[in-house]
Amino acid sequence: SADARRRPRRSVRLPLNPVPDRRAGGGSIDGVARTVLITGATGGIGTALVEAAAARGYAVLAAARDAVRLDGLCARVPEASPLLVDLRDPSVLPPPLLAVDRLDAIIHNAGVAEVAAVGETPHSLWSETLTVNVTAAEELTRVLLPALRAAAGHVVFINAAPGLHAVPRWSAYSASK
Repeated sequence: SADARRRPRRSVRLPLNPVPDRRAGGGSIDGVARTVLITGATGGIGTALVEAAAARGYAVLAAARDAVRLDGLCARVPEASPLLVDLRDPSVLPPPLLAVDRLDAIIHNAGVAEVAAVGETPHSLWSETLTVNVTAAEELTRVLLPALRAAAGHVVFINAAPGLHAVPRWSAYSASK
């Protein structure tokens, strides 16, 4: 309705520190370090998320496909561990990721957002967008569900305005979000 469109949007606070540890600095519960996986860690929002989570005492699994940028990020943020992964093929996940037994949060930040009209978007771009934005997030969540359950963890999806309502020339992204 028109009234719903006029209402200001509530800002949502990410659960980067959902259960404060009152005995220590907030980054552990009963002496167990809290861990968050952040995909798309080397992009602008991803880097900000890695830095914010590390500043709140989390051990960060920083996942990205660019090894050079990932190594640079993890050198600047010592609480971050690099996890080289290409989410264009979610059937191939790195063994260290599969070995995680406790995970407090996954922040699905990685995404493909090419701007093109439906008629200008080739099938290969649709496939890549849907794979990275939908299928990879599903597969990571599915594989890590036991670790998330062990920590009563959170799953967070990062989105943009074109994922909330259709925007011209953002067809594949809008469909994937």
